[in-house]
Amino acid sequence: MRKKIAILGLILILGMGKLVMAQVWEEIRPSDDLPVGALPDERNGHVLIQQFVFGGFDQDNDLWILREEGGGNWRWEYVVAKGTAPSSRGGHSGIFVYEELGQGIIIFGGSESSLGVPVDSDTYKLPNPWEPSPTWEKLETTGTVPSARAEHTAVYGYSNKMIVFGGYTSTGPVNATNDTYTLDFNFTPASWTKLNTFGDIPTACYGHSAVWGQMWEGEQMIVFGGKDDSGELLNDSRGLDLGTTSWTKINVTGGKPPARWQHTAVWTWGEQGGEMIIFGGKGEGGTLLNDVWVLQGFSPEDWKWEKIYPIGDSPSARSGHAAVLGQGWEGQQMFIFGGFDRDGNLNDVYAFFRGEKVKETLREKPFNAPNPFNPDTEETKICYYLDEEADDVKIKLFTLTGELVYSWENISGRKGLNQWPWNGRNEKGRVVENGGYICLIEAGEKKQKCKIAVLRFR
Repeated sequence: MRKKIAILGLILILGMGKLVMAQVWEEIRPSDDLPVGALPDERNGHVLIQQFVFGGFDQDNDLWILREEGGGNWRWEYVVAKGTAPSSRGGHSGIFVYEELGQGIIIFGGSESSLGVPVDSDTYKLPNPWEPSPTWEKLETTGTVPSARAEHTAVYGYSNKMIVFGGYTSTGPVNATNDTYTLDFNFTPASWTKLNTFGDIPTACYGHSAVWGQMWEGEQMIVFGGKDDSGELLNDSRGLDLGTTSWTKINVTGGKPPARWQHTAVWTWGEQGGEMIIFGGKGEGGTLLNDVWVLQGFSPEDWKWEKIYPIGDSPSARSGHAAVLGQGWEGQQMFIFGGFDRDGNLNDVYAFFRGEKVKETLREKPFNAPNPFNPDTEETKICYYLDEEADDVKIKLFTLTGELVYSWENISGRKGLNQWPWNGRNEKGRVVENGGYICLIEAGEKKQKCKIAVLRFR
């Protein structure tokens, strides 16, 4: 077992008389005296949800959490969970859901081995995974359940729905699909719906990546890459408008990443607005990749790819790894775990720091950072932009069910970027529960909103 963990670092470079933040990979190693079993086994085809790792091809159905100990120290911990757990699998999807009846990990689909027969079409939930001895449950659902599949994608958005796209549904030969389903957690039990989509529908594929984003009005699911039934690798990008169910082919200017599959993608805010960051994967001829590309866009007609050249210790070229986003005020952190390189399966953790400072004149949508944040140890800053100076800004925080948490009025703001702190308390001074919260910002007739995630580690 390779006993190494890599975690985020920040390198500051002085040049041109000012402080510049570089985009960087950095790796650290735990102490050499870790006992056997103190790290997850090497694996690929797993999922990384928040700081939780589940499953992987040829693995047990184990669950691990990576905890921050403070002072730059991190520790893996095996999660002992009860109940009806998903069977051993890889190529499944995993999201973290925030809902009225409780937040938790959602697992769907997968297969026991790479390109193996999909295991089932059941959905599993692990509510409150930070609690001692959390309990897995097999979700009772209604509606049109998707067929069993693997190497599909799932994303989760403001609408409290999981959106599942693509994957393969059978083997010998592989049968890829391009259908789209939603699992609506606003209903009890949660309800599946097959979407009737139209427009530039993606090629049926598997091993692609997908992110939830707001790259133009409304909510979108952005899909990139993958492999089709014939074995051809893809490198096109398409966006599904989750309001109209219309697919749009994203036409980009300049170069774009080489075709690939079994890569990862995360979505975040960047200097140019919404961004999708992809890393690694398997390219033509089975070539393993470790490049980083960023897709930036303001609208369906205004997109570009940018290849990033980070400094520091880059991860080895790999596929079948998992990635998740962590966000900080000075930049973005994309954490990756595991995967498969030329020497075999991996169990290392890296973080990519997208460290260029946000430019006030370019950012148009409100956000908060850090996000998620832990009110036991930190506060978050609600960040928003004003076209002109104002003294009547209102900020309101609501639960996902519409209950008012806190309200501030008559806030003075300057033109450009503004920040407003929140310590995770309600108007009675009590710490709020883990989950998602909606922030509504009003300045005159202009209204904007963002979503804040509270994550208290226990």
